[in-house]
Amino acid sequence: MINEKPPTAMDLATILGSRSQRRAFVLATVLVLVVGSLLALLVAHNVPETPVWNAFVNLLISVPAAGVFALLSGLYLWYFFSDPSKVLMQSYLFPKDISSSLTELARHGTEYKIFVRTGRHFRASILPIIIEKARTSRAPLRLEVALLDFRNESLCARYSRYRQSASFDRNTWSPGYVRTEIHATILAILTALNENNGLISADLYLSPRLSTFRIEGTADALIVTREDPNDAAYRYHRGQPEFAAYSAELRWVFDESERVVSSSGGVLPVSLSELFGSDVVTASSEIAARAATKAQSPYAS
Repeated sequence: MINEKPPTAMDLATILGSRSQRRAFVLATVLVLVVGSLLALLVAHNVPETPVWNAFVNLLISVPAAGVFALLSGLYLWYFFSDPSKVLMQSYLFPKDISSSLTELARHGTEYKIFVRTGRHFRASILPIIIEKARTSRAPLRLEVALLDFRNESLCARYSRYRQSASFDRNTWSPGYVRTEIHATILAILTALNENNGLISADLYLSPRLSTFRIEGTADALIVTREDPNDAAYRYHRGQPEFAAYSAELRWVFDESERVVSSSGGVLPVSLSELFGSDVVTASSEIAARAATKAQSPYAS
């Protein structure tokens, strides 16, 4: 379903379907109209009153007037009429809109679910928003997080090879880097749970499933993204058939994964070695993971 293609015709509905493109289009159009109007007034004020110049001035004035009419007409049609591509454009997210859309999801709802490989962006950008929301609203918030099983060496190696060949930051990736980033995300979740006991609860899973897609969201909307920040994404709201499909996919991922952390399990560990054992996560690996928790999102502009 993620392979659906957006409309190829650059009509007004396509342009205004993106929040960032809508803002850029309106600002650029208004700027052109203002400059054209000022130019027409400047010419009208400085040329002699002759029929030829009067005709030229009227022509200059008609250009911004026609532009204003076209802009208002386009906005009227966009607001009051449905386009054949409306349904698809409601789901399609341009790359520049992905970060703000994920942030919007994190700020609303009482739960957040995510299936991801290392969770770098979730750890650095989304989790802090969830923590702030829980503290500000003083309302319980539940997390369900599925990460790649870092204990599976062949899985980590396969994923790192994929990122080395098809990622915008390909030089960063290695099996060790994959494990460190997963460790860091687990540590960040443990810290959030221990520091916000009673406000944030979570189930954390380690998954054997490898995918090029991320699925995350709330009970009301899901966003499906890919690895590269230049790739488009799709957002599905409750009531759309795709929402039900991806919700089922997310549930299957959790069901097939091993749950390693649960808030209902009593006292939570504070370190990776306490959770998995020092033979699975060494002291040096834990130090590297704690350093990684302070890193910014790789998708931050």
